[in-house]
Amino acid sequence: MIEKKCHSYVEPLRSQFALLGAILFIFGSLIASGCTAPGRFVVKVHKHEIQKKLDGRFPVRKTKLVFEVRFENPVVSFNKEDQIEIGIQVKGLVAKIPILTTSAVIAGKIRYDTARHEFLLTDPHVKGLELANVPDRHVEQVRAEVDRIANRILPAIPLYRL
Repeated sequence: MIEKKCHSYVEPLRSQFALLGAILFIFGSLIASGCTAPGRFVVKVHKHEIQKKLDGRFPVRKTKLVFEVRFENPVVSFNKEDQIEIGIQVKGLVAKIPILTTSAVIAGKIRYDTARHEFLLTDPHVKGLELANVPDRHVEQVRAEVDRIANRILPAIPLYRL
């Protein structure tokens, strides 16, 4: 009788140890194979695919009273710092009359929005700005304004949607 009781306690323990062993084996196999986060994967998107999507989303306009700033003709590139760069033409208009045309390079990182299934630009900043025919005293003001508009507009524009 005592032997039967011990047997009834030992069997559930054996099955629990077997289950624990199986779980540890699977977990160890996943780590050994390089899969440390189930459900994660790498998406490779070529530059020309992002370029095609952006071409359809530009020009982008920001208007305030009679002033308008347009971002046009985006050109996508990647740099070695894991950032995306977008070369754009910036046009400043007053009462629909062009007063400034320049080229800018906006750089930022890429973030994936899981709810919208979109890749977005984060922390965009002006990396380069070509200003011709602009007095030196206004260069920093123009740069700051392009940077402010880029920070407001570009993070809302999807670079790519899955």
